Amino acid sequence: MQEPESELAKAFLETFTDPMTSAVRIIEVRRVIDRYVSAIEGITAAPLFKRDLSIMAIVEVSADIVENTAEIASKTHLRTLDSFHLASAMKASGTHIVTFNRMQTRIAQSLGISPVILG
Repeated sequence: MQEPESELAKAFLETFTDPMTSAVRIIEVRRVIDRYVSAIEGITAAPLFKRDLSIMAIVEVSADIVENTAEIASKTHLRTLDSFHLASAMKASGTHIVTFNRMQTRIAQSLGISPVILG
């Protein structure tokens, strides 16, 4: 599935030697592929996603991440999944987060995480 920001995101991720993503991202992306991508595009989207995952460290869900997610969401009113990704980045000592969300951008900055805004 080619989106306007796809090439920009790909180019950005290639600049990092140790990219990481939350385990929850696997659920999110597979849901998008199943729900919004045509059968023809899905034939290529799923393998491309697996390829992308193969070069990333996966941040597993932990009790600490869940607790920090709840705290971020409660204090900031940021959506749960957006809070979850910030909590995952914090747990993994991530320095950057790719986002399309202005509120997540602002909160990431307040947490010491540099947002990379793609949309």
